[in-house]
Amino acid sequence: MLKNFQISKSDKDRILSLHESVKSKHGTSDYNTLTENNIPTDDQFEKKLRVYFTYLQKIQGLNELKLELEKKNSPGNQLKPYKDAVRGFRLVGWDYVPNHQLRIGIQDKLYMLINNFLHNGGYNRDFKEGPLDIIPSTKWDIEMDYIENVTEYGRYYSEALGNDLETVTNNVLEDPSRFMVNSETLDTVYGEDDYLDKSIREMRPRDLFPTKEVFEN
Repeated sequence: MLKNFQISKSDKDRILSLHESVKSKHGTSDYNTLTENNIPTDDQFEKKLRVYFTYLQKIQGLNELKLELEKKNSPGNQLKPYKDAVRGFRLVGWDYVPNHQLRIGIQDKLYMLINNFLHNGGYNRDFKEGPLDIIPSTKWDIEMDYIENVTEYGRYYSEALGNDLETVTNNVLEDPSRFMVNSETLDTVYGEDDYLDKSIREMRPRDLFPTKEVFEN
């Protein structure tokens, strides 16, 4: 690692622009902390990780947010820690949209960042100093079977042959789908227990690493 690295004029101009954005959004105290450029590394993406991890120290509830992401997959953008953490992407110039090519959503990006933030000391360290131990976060591709308890109200539009009204009626009621030409669902009601049965057939893990390609596509 380099103890005193040099930055180019273009990087200085970008940082100055970033300073103004931070001051306007987060106040002077955050500005002084987040824009510290004496970070001992020559890796530009690692610098951004350190700045972002320092920003996360201002957000309470990240342990709970991590559990929420694991339990519900997407907690929604109405939770304050979620909104604050995603807003911080702009601070370091990261994309806050899904990376469809890598099959990585916004919640995946946030999860791997929070996971590494907590793994590397979280709220209790100075991210301007010391090495970072970047670890993968695991996402699972899952195939599962289920039987769902659902009552569906619908309407068939059917056609049937026959001269006798009663006979045609009985034939259609005996097997309605056989005569159906078109249909529409009017309402769907789920039972108290939505699933009568469910089982996982296969689970395949995928390692998610926070890299430049993930955040700056």
